[in-house]
Amino acid sequence: MEKTEEAKLKVGSSVVLHRYRNMLDYYSKLLKNCGIATEVISPDNPADYASNSVKICTLSSVKGLEFDHVIIMELSSMIIPSPDGFGQDNDEYHITTERKLLYTAMTRAKQSLFLFVPQAYPSMFIDEIDKQFLTVIR
Repeated sequence: MEKTEEAKLKVGSSVVLHRYRNMLDYYSKLLKNCGIATEVISPDNPADYASNSVKICTLSSVKGLEFDHVIIMELSSMIIPSPDGFGQDNDEYHITTERKLLYTAMTRAKQSLFLFVPQAYPSMFIDEIDKQFLTVIR
């Protein structure tokens, strides 16, 4: 059985998260190209939780929901904390708000959590996670 076929069988309730809404269609297209059904969740497109598809939404849209598998994309220093929210170079309120946003998204996972972090520019929040809870795959 091919990897994409195995993935289809193991989808369960899964969500792919990104900080920015403008990236959701990109990840949806990548998964669809692998034969995985997706559903982009937005304010004007509420989720159909009965469907067997991978949900795709922003970090801020997942509050109050739970999924078997949570995949958080692009945890880079250029994306989270969002550069757009800084009033000063070291705006502690903004950093705290972004940290809470990420933490809330991470705690939506019931079985597994995958964090995709670029080696070159990791988010400052990655260093705050206890290394015993991380498995690094390169």
